[in-house]
Order: sequence, then structure tokens, then C-alpha cells
Amino acid sequence: MTVTRIETGTVITGRVIGTGLADELRDQRYLLVESRDRLHYIPQPAAVQRARGRGQLRIGDVVTLRGEAIEKGVRVMVETRVQALQPGQGASGSDGSRPAWVPEPARLPTLTAMSRSEGRQVNVAEPLVGAIYRGRLVGYGRDRAGHRHAVLDTGRELTAFRTDDLGGVQGREVRVQGHEHEDDRKRRVLVWRLGDDDRERERGQSR
Repeated sequence: MTVTRIETGTVITGRVIGTGLADELRDQRYLLVESRDRLHYIPQPAAVQRARGRGQLRIGDVVTLRGEAIEKGVRVMVETRVQALQPGQGASGSDGSRPAWVPEPARLPTLTAMSRSEGRQVNVAEPLVGAIYRGRLVGYGRDRAGHRHAVLDTGRELTAFRTDDLGGVQGREVRVQGHEHEDDRKRRVLVWRLGDDDRERERGQSR
């Protein structure tokens, strides 16, 4: 995969499909942005990290990254401008909500690659009715068969849950529960459903 660096005049518009740790010693992270013609592996600029920390940018958002030259004393540096398209700006559905966009499996990192980047083994959890997991959403990946998974930090290990719901905010505490679901062929199947952790929300409201 080719590394794309943000230089003066660089403009990249695409959908954010993932992020991860590129260099553990330097705490350098990367961003995966899918544009119309290619997949960009971008060393994560500080501006992107700030936007994600403030909840202004999440997996699934359409974003424009623009490199602009700024002067600091006698030096000219490159600063990254981040513009995330919000509902009403061409990135939303007809009802004004965020688009229910799901990236192609081939565009997601493999669970094996995520294990390497995070430094811990990713274990796949099989759906079980009533089973509940809680943890921090690390990101999204795919297994060898191409199935999409949400990967959570559930404590001592990373746990992957098969799902097509990729709208969660990376870094947020989420709750995963097993449900029985009727598919298009009227068959009863077991699935994982993701949502915000109610306990985390209550702690935030009490502050």
C-alpha cells in the first residue's frame, strides 16, 4: 500500500474507513481514506487527531484533507486543514441522517494486520443470544472470508464481532449484545448489535 503524505497543495477527499497504530514507539497513527480512485494510507496529521478527539471526525465520514503552507518565523511548514462533511453537505441520506455507507471488505485491514498494529491478538467472538460485551472500539477489520468485524478492547484482549454496522466512533466505549435475527430468506440467525455503552453515557451526564 502506497503512503500518501500531506504536502502543500495536497487535496484528498474520501471516506474514512479506518485508523491504527503505525509506529508504537513514536505513538504515530495512520488514517485510511478511500477516494474515488484509490485507498490512501496517510500518517495521521495532528489536526486529524484533534478532530477525532473532539468527536468531529469518525469512521464512515466523508472528509477533505488539504495541505496549506504556513510561516512560522523563517520556516515554512505544512498544516493540514480538516473538513468533515456533515448532514446537509452532500454526505447524508434523504432524511438528513448520516449515510448508511459500508466500505468494501477488501478496503478494510485484516484482523491479522490489526493484531500486529495493536500488539495484541484479535479473537473472534461467535454470536450468542443474550451475551453482552463492553469495551473501547479500536476499529474495523475483515477476516479471511472478507466478513466485516468491529474490534473492541475488552480488557486483556481484543475481541472481534462480525457486523455490517460500521458507524461507531473509534475510541468510544460501546456495548455489544447477541441477538437472534431473521434474514432475507426468513431464516433465524444470530448476530451482534453494537451501541453506545449506557453506563459510559450516564457517567458523562453526571460530570
